[in-house]
Amino acid sequence: MAQRIIFGTDKAKWSMKTDWIPKEHGAWGMIGGSFLSVVAVHGRVTPAMVAFLAGFLFLYFTRVPFLNIARNKTSSRTYRIIVGFGFVGWVLIILAARFSHYPLFPLWVLGMVPFFLVELIFVRRRKPNHFIPQLVGTIGLSGIAALTDALWHGAMTVHALWLWLLNSIFFVAGITIVRQQIAARAPSPQGNGYLTLLRVGIVGYAALGVLWAVLPGQSLPVSWIVLLPVMAEVAVFSLNRLVVHQLKTLGWLQIAQTVIFVLFLALFTK
Repeated sequence: MAQRIIFGTDKAKWSMKTDWIPKEHGAWGMIGGSFLSVVAVHGRVTPAMVAFLAGFLFLYFTRVPFLNIARNKTSSRTYRIIVGFGFVGWVLIILAARFSHYPLFPLWVLGMVPFFLVELIFVRRRKPNHFIPQLVGTIGLSGIAALTDALWHGAMTVHALWLWLLNSIFFVAGITIVRQQIAARAPSPQGNGYLTLLRVGIVGYAALGVLWAVLPGQSLPVSWIVLLPVMAEVAVFSLNRLVVHQLKTLGWLQIAQTVIFVLFLALFTK
């Protein structure tokens, strides 16, 4: 008897088993980069930090099923994934709170939900590639830095908010470069993406200045140094109107920038 293939082909059957894994490489880079930025600052990893990262990843695996609900594409499997991964994720986050003796920590994790709701709203409106959900989502994922740092200190501190801002500026600059490059390769480019890039650089450093004025105790020169490589990249792309013909090359460039960002934090925040 011929083997029965449920989804048409073996390849399709396999893909159906892993369709809950988010495919956006940039988002994975933000998760890893935000976490490693805290490790770079403090020089080591604690059990609470590991438990939080694992818990967050389990919660992140529910993202695609939730987006499918927003698209009205659901099945019993969709809800099983949400319940199963969600339960494990929250158990690990509660363990992280216990390890760090910070019982309020899960409430701070819940504070990330509104960032995800923005993406759900735009997916519901069939505008998943709009800049606003990508911007808000980037800021939300950068919050991993603040949450991880809060576990280190056992409280949400000014230092944690500073790391959140640094990561937000860094990764927003990165996604803006990628979006501009994709737009520049389009047959009929719209708008001035290079001017947008330049604005990102200016606003980024202005945000650091505001933070320094409002939240004293953080080193503005160190912040500028840490962000200098990515802001230099923004300036080069915007002022010289560069176009990278291979998006894979652009991806490797952003990975290199993330490595430099983490190394600079390790070198200049000790």
